[in-house]
Amino acid sequence: MAPRPHGIPLALPYNHDPAWPEWIADHAAGVAEVYLPIHIAFGPTARPWAGPADPQEYRRALRSLAAALHRVGVRANLVVNLPVWTPARDRIPEEVAGMADLFGPRMLVTLSDFPLARDLRAALPSLPLSVSCAAQVATARQARYWVEGVGVESIVVSREINRRPQAIAQVRAQGGPGGLGVKVVLDDACLPECPSLVSHIALMNQCDHEAGRGACMMSAERVARPWLLAQKDLVPALLRRYVGLVDVAKIEGRARSLAEIARKRELYLAGESWEHPLGHYVEPPQAQAWIEACDRVCEDCGWCAGAFRIPAPPAPAAAAS
Repeated sequence: MAPRPHGIPLALPYNHDPAWPEWIADHAAGVAEVYLPIHIAFGPTARPWAGPADPQEYRRALRSLAAALHRVGVRANLVVNLPVWTPARDRIPEEVAGMADLFGPRMLVTLSDFPLARDLRAALPSLPLSVSCAAQVATARQARYWVEGVGVESIVVSREINRRPQAIAQVRAQGGPGGLGVKVVLDDACLPECPSLVSHIALMNQCDHEAGRGACMMSAERVARPWLLAQKDLVPALLRRYVGLVDVAKIEGRARSLAEIARKRELYLAGESWEHPLGHYVEPPQAQAWIEACDRVCEDCGWCAGAFRIPAPPAPAAAAS
């Protein structure tokens, strides 16, 4: 692969595929970390659970992943990104400590539950902690709560400010002398300021893992106005504009195949394409300046509707004769 035009490393999703440890050996270039969920027995993580039902079986499956990440120098990021208020909550520090023994002292834990983060800091003082985008950190004050109250090393900023570089810079500036890492979620295809967000979180948090596989509740709106995604999603060619502002760029995909993850990794490392990696639209290069300054009242504007190119849907397969 040619040298990257931006140099921002990626965070890749672990999707429970048994081939993952072997796959990462050939795809570690440009990757800073691999994020994976805590077992569903301890808490949900805002995505459908696809791993083993037994926590010990999950731990055994992760041993080969841990060995592979150690060999290629890629950090593990354990995700606990929904609040946990079940009896399992009291067992989370012990489970996290066991995962740190497996993945090593560089393992990072990402949370949105502020009281749980404080509990983990008290139980495991040297544990590196990060803030999930589910915590919706979009302002300097929100960042200060986490820096002062928990001592986090990084924040995955709210997706709503992904296209507001000045707001990201204000969050980044809250790190003090030690600095504060900033991460962005690049491409999850959720609508900005989604009106079904609370329902979606409740589905993941309150239902069993099979029920939690429900489809997006706003897919019709996304199809009707796909350019709305550009208020938060970043196409690969935009990454070069975030150099010095973003430390790690996170690719969505815990429910996707290795082939899909590999394709998105290549696109974002190359940093050239103006097409959304899921094919929703092709963004014009001048859109960043427009989106950065706009008031998000699309009904009074219409610029994106006219400027973005929407690829034609694939032709239906011919019926068998």
